[in-house]
Amino acid sequence: MRFLHPSWLTPPVGLDWGSRWGKLVHLRRKGQTFTLNRIARFCWPAESEGDKSTRLKAVWSHLRLHPKTVFLALGGNTFLTSPADTLNLDRNLFQLQQPGSKLTDLADKTYSDSTVLYDNRGSPRHLRISASRQQVEEARQQIQQAGLRAKVIDNKALALCNMYTFAYADQKIKPAYLLHLGQTHSLLLLLQHGIPIWLERLDITGDALANSGGQTGHES
Repeated sequence: MRFLHPSWLTPPVGLDWGSRWGKLVHLRRKGQTFTLNRIARFCWPAESEGDKSTRLKAVWSHLRLHPKTVFLALGGNTFLTSPADTLNLDRNLFQLQQPGSKLTDLADKTYSDSTVLYDNRGSPRHLRISASRQQVEEARQQIQQAGLRAKVIDNKALALCNMYTFAYADQKIKPAYLLHLGQTHSLLLLLQHGIPIWLERLDITGDALANSGGQTGHES
């Protein structure tokens, strides 16, 4: 999980690389803290209308953003598990990310990382994340073609946690539910003391929820 450091004079711009939309957030320094400076939400062009780098460069110029580095938030897989389940987690994570592939292809086709989080009772939980190498490299290439550089690549679920703890620092000791509605799937997270202790990948999407008028089609 990435955090802004007070010593940074010019913080990078946050870029959420969605499947259909891009979102930009720029903070500016104010004393020892940071405040919101610019935000943007823009639709990626269809293949016949150009590439993503052209659209990103145009938005960057329109907002008159001076930093040339971004914190990139990408979708991927995120799991919380007990230490004893680590091997099974690696298998499940890989099969979800690369269906139909052999387990021996794991290192060649995915980027992965892990850390250990502790709940309020001191019990360890392994947080594992992964993303398709192809997805990461394509996003990095488009960013470079726009004249920018991805300084940090973060998992979208963790970026959502960071956003909440930054915006509601005085509330982070309280439990909170966070919901991210995406184009292909959604994420539901439970935070406690600013740390994710439970998360679930949901099949519902923002479009489906909007078209149903808030009805998901499930009955209790």
